[in-house]
Amino acid sequence: MTQHRLLSPQERQLLAQHVPAAALAQVVEWVENLDFHLTISRSRHSKLGDYRVPRGIRQQHRISVNGDLNPYAFLQTLVHEIAHLLTWQQYRQSVAPHGNEWKQQYVALMQHCLEQQFFAPDLVPFIQAHLRSPAAASCSDTALLRAMKQYNFQPPTEKGEIHIEDIAPQTLFLYRRKMYRLEEKRRSRYLCTEIVSGRKFTFSALVEVITVPQP
Repeated sequence: MTQHRLLSPQERQLLAQHVPAAALAQVVEWVENLDFHLTISRSRHSKLGDYRVPRGIRQQHRISVNGDLNPYAFLQTLVHEIAHLLTWQQYRQSVAPHGNEWKQQYVALMQHCLEQQFFAPDLVPFIQAHLRSPAAASCSDTALLRAMKQYNFQPPTEKGEIHIEDIAPQTLFLYRRKMYRLEEKRRSRYLCTEIVSGRKFTFSALVEVITVPQP
């Protein structure tokens, strides 16, 4: 029988700060039984989480989730990445990363979460709609993202902050002390250029930014 590493009380306490209380026991069970290394990452505007296949000597699955997410968004993102892990275990690299095999795993896990009432009741209709056609990126479903945003742990919005979806193309804006220019909308995300480096980034529609007067 395979021996799985049990989480320490400190690790359980850390997880309790990031997932809904009702889901804690289930998340602990997933981490221990599926034997993956979970990293609670710094904020990344390009993604909410990721999954990496086993590599190297230890051959352990690795999942990271942004630590600034509210508990419901954290749980949904974690489920998204666990679905990748389960898909890889069954199919390795013979299927598309977000193909039907992944969607089946993801929907089944999320349905379990709904049955166990891990999500707030007001989020359930948005999650059910989301599960009819789950997208590759956890943050691409704007309706669900908007519904979950009310549970964010964050200070009041700075004066002048608006959502990227509410500004016009070619507008300059500040985000985390860096200046960008909005180029265009691409499906559910917005392509932007960082002014100093010239690098391209995509942002979710609900990212809050401060517009800069045009020169």
